[in-house]
Amino acid sequence: MDNRALIKRFQRVQSRRYTVQQVWERIEEFVMPFRGQFFQDVSGEDAVPWRKERTWDSTAVMAHQNLAASLHGALTSPAINWFEIRFRQKELNENREAADWLRQASERVFYELQDSNFNLEINEAYQDVAGYGTAFLSEEERGKDSWEGLIFSGVPLKEAYFEEDHMGQCSYFYRHYQWEAQKIVTKFGERVPDDIKKKAENASDERIDFVLCIYPRSVEKPQFASILAPEQRPFGYKYVTVNGHETLGEEGGYYEMPVFVPRWRKTSESQWGNSPATIAIADIQTVNKWVEIMTVWSEKQTDPPIFAEERSIISDLDLSAASVNVVRNIAGMREWVSNGNVAITMQGIDQLRRNIRNYFFNDQLNFPDPQNTPMTATEAQIRYELMQRLLGPTLGRLQSDMLNPIIERTFNMLVRAGQMPDVPQVIVDANPDMDIEYLGALARSQRMDQAQAVERWAMSLGNLSQVMPGVLDVPDDEAIARELGMLLNVDPTLMNSKEEVDMRRQQRAQQQAMMERQEMIARSGEAAQSVGEGEAALKAVE
Repeated sequence: MDNRALIKRFQRVQSRRYTVQQVWERIEEFVMPFRGQFFQDVSGEDAVPWRKERTWDSTAVMAHQNLAASLHGALTSPAINWFEIRFRQKELNENREAADWLRQASERVFYELQDSNFNLEINEAYQDVAGYGTAFLSEEERGKDSWEGLIFSGVPLKEAYFEEDHMGQCSYFYRHYQWEAQKIVTKFGERVPDDIKKKAENASDERIDFVLCIYPRSVEKPQFASILAPEQRPFGYKYVTVNGHETLGEEGGYYEMPVFVPRWRKTSESQWGNSPATIAIADIQTVNKWVEIMTVWSEKQTDPPIFAEERSIISDLDLSAASVNVVRNIAGMREWVSNGNVAITMQGIDQLRRNIRNYFFNDQLNFPDPQNTPMTATEAQIRYELMQRLLGPTLGRLQSDMLNPIIERTFNMLVRAGQMPDVPQVIVDANPDMDIEYLGALARSQRMDQAQAVERWAMSLGNLSQVMPGVLDVPDDEAIARELGMLLNVDPTLMNSKEEVDMRRQQRAQQQAMMERQEMIARSGEAAQSVGEGEAALKAVE
């Protein structure tokens, strides 16, 4: 794609988000300090704004951190395997060989993510999506010639821009850089324009604007696991200078879009998302201003101003310890006394703080403070179900925009690199479709209602069978067992296949028939013996 056309598209997208950046600037100031100011270019370490003098209240800051941490722990906890890949075809899920291969493949993807910096960078994405409403996360391969693992990068919202397709997914991605010439040369080597090389040789401090552009190509969708040259892949990328429209390095390609753009909620008629911070920003600024006023008022109460009548003081007033002041009329001096109602003011501040915590779901996501009686497992489950109802829409969007594409891209990258176990012939013949199932706390709570409904139904039928034995003809015990196993995330390899179940049932039926025959033979023998004994007794009587 032409460099000039790419830069023109980037500048158009850049100019369109000026209004929303003003909102992000306020969110950065009061909710997410040190995440980067949008209208300030930081030229060096000494220009980083470490002092946040306008932030007087930390309620929003802590509430946002709690929400981001809750999302991380509930969706992609590093302590457990938080997803599983399953076949859409039930017969393959019930086949032990196919299920065992899929379990190994799922574990391979999970451990590859664990070996990378995924857990570090995904937290950055959760912070941005819970604060700004939009986040950017990229996934790349470490090595080019051989498999060396994955590397993730949480792209700062300040530097990231994108265009979406008709499905709402990222189709064009731009990342704006401002680097010194020396840094550019160390990344791209000799494949840079001569003027940049000259600036690097002179150790120039001038920053050069350039953009990473990732764009779709007009090529056919490649077959699964096929290896293509970089220029034949569905997505191309290049680094282009903003002013000279010159290419830095070489043009490359991706099989899938490597950048994911999750959003908290989709803003109507806009590609950018909104978040709890977007809605709560008015209350956040109000409570900050109120706490600032209260702080100034408290200072006056602690060290109040002094009122003095004209000519009541001869010397300058000194209120330090052991000081001596010469006055003409002591009655002409008095302290300033405030008649403000502190209780009403604090009540207003507390109400705003509760509102802010509610915006960020803190009371619903966190367990209550320890009480005399510890929380039961049932109470904990209810808390997770409440969390699921509140965050259900967000969970679906995060899965669609970020988690599903990450797992799918990682799976495909491992297949192309030859890092997956050999595929059994039964899977090759079926050419199946696969789905991703999530195993985190939120996902489990979503399926718990279904599992409990199945259990209640089975127990109800058991009770009814005492008076109506015919109801036991309705349930399919094997289907119920497999459905409960799926809803409770039981490893498919722990279940016998359909063939093994049929074989065991046949063996059990044969054993039962054999036992019945033996019992009949035994009863026949006993009857014959009884007849013989009776005949002998009759003869003895005669």
